[in-house]
Parts: sequence; C-alpha cells; structure tokens
Amino acid sequence: MAISRVLVLQSVEDDLTRRRIARNRASPSLKHLVIDYCYAVELTRDQQQMYVEQVMDQVMTGSIDEGALLRRIDEKVASFLPDILIVHAGFVFCTFPRVFLSVLSSLKSKHPALRIASEALYRIESPWREMLDRVIERSANVDTLARLIV
Repeated sequence: MAISRVLVLQSVEDDLTRRRIARNRASPSLKHLVIDYCYAVELTRDQQQMYVEQVMDQVMTGSIDEGALLRRIDEKVASFLPDILIVHAGFVFCTFPRVFLSVLSSLKSKHPALRIASEALYRIESPWREMLDRVIERSANVDTLARLIV
C-alpha cells in the first residue's frame, strides 16, 4: 500500500521540533506526502518558550495521562486519516515507555489498518521487545521514511 498521508507523533512542540517540521516542509524528497503532527505532551505557551532542557525537566518529573494521550492521538487519526503513524522516540517516550506502548497497542486494535512505525523504537530492549514487535512495522521503506521525517 502506498503511503501518502503521514501522522507524526512528537514528544512536544518545542523549538527543536519546529525546526524539524520546517526542514520536512522544505525537503524535496517529502513533497509527495501530506504530513501532520501531534504531540505526546501539549505545552503551554510559556513552556514552548523555554529551553529544551527546562521542558525535559518538567516533563520527566511529572506524569502522563494515558487516557488523554490515547484520546488525543485517536482524534487526530480519525480526523486526518493517515496511512501511517510515525512515532518519534523522543524524551517523553523514553520516560514513559509503558504508557506509550499501551497507547500504541490500543490504537492498533482500534485502527487495524493503521501502520505504525518509528525511527528508533525497535532498538529498545526488553521488557518491551515483544510489545514493540506486535505494534511497530519494520521494513526498509518504512524505516527509511521514518528516519527522513524524524
């Protein structure tokens, strides 16, 4: 199945992420794709102006609401109708891997045709290996696309 619509799940919308998005929009190799973004943690306007390290400290000392995360991504999937969801293995995922994997597993159950990929999640070792293998698609084309976008 050809990929034309890509939803990217980023940790947060910070300066680094905005630069990555700008780079993607300018990339000739991605011009054929319609790409949209959603975020694991929604930052306040004040937090968006902070340095990445400050945001990381705040997120890593807090918690993440699994139900809210699932609803936010599910709503985006339902409205955008992506061919594939590419998950950026950023600091929020690394801080809360069980929550993310549970959410991704639920999304896969609810949207069985949705392909889910990542540029780096498959490198995570046990105890998450088995769950990752059930949720994350691995192929040369998908891996290349994920690396290009994130």
